[in-house]
Amino acid sequence: MPIAAWLVEQRGWRQALLELAVVLAILTIPLHALVLRRQPPRLDPARKGAPGGPGATLSAARRMPIFWALAVAFAVANFATTAVTLHLIPYMVAHGWAPVTMAAAIGWIGAMQLPGRLLFAAVSGRFGALGVTMAVLLAQAVGLGLVALAPSLPGGLVLMIVVLGAANGMGTLARATTLAQVFGPGHYASIGGAVALRANGARAAGPLGASLLYLALGGYRPVFWTLAGALVVMGAVVAVAAREARVAAGAPAA
Repeated sequence: MPIAAWLVEQRGWRQALLELAVVLAILTIPLHALVLRRQPPRLDPARKGAPGGPGATLSAARRMPIFWALAVAFAVANFATTAVTLHLIPYMVAHGWAPVTMAAAIGWIGAMQLPGRLLFAAVSGRFGALGVTMAVLLAQAVGLGLVALAPSLPGGLVLMIVVLGAANGMGTLARATTLAQVFGPGHYASIGGAVALRANGARAAGPLGASLLYLALGGYRPVFWTLAGALVVMGAVVAVAAREARVAAGAPAA
């Protein structure tokens, strides 16, 4: 983001896009053409000894409340993440921050995803994937609250970068791990694809949706608080659905 902002200032947005496209092509096309391994042999998840057995099919998963709770939760999280990425800059610029500084802040949010992902395995092993998912939703809500408070809160921008960046990084792994843990590995691709379709659709709708919320609510702070509240609600919904799933499976509710 800081590099892109610098290129726009130096070259204009059209030339900046062309130069970024060239960099992307040089860095990625040879790697994909020459380095990626060939497709491995097709695995049979129903074979004897497969970890977790075949697991739930997509049609079976769709009949479970936990599937819809997770699908909607990840969609809301993606919507909120994209909304912040696109609308943080005009929000903070309106409060006197320089555009290049805010572009750097967006870049650091991305960079903070790495330590979040490094912590994920330890946290997930301690609390389980569903527990981490609920914690990530609440952490993203806290991050959005810090976005709303950042212009007037001392150190608010740094806190927002750390919390939101780490939570976003863990959220990427939480989705994959939670779906595999809840529904089993056998039909992971179809179940993960169904959830990803909704989550990525929400990501695409985030910029426009946040703009509509801005018009409806009359400012950015109400938008960020509304999204934070939605994430808290989704964390509670996932908790209730997870409890019901454990009861249905004969496991202790707590």
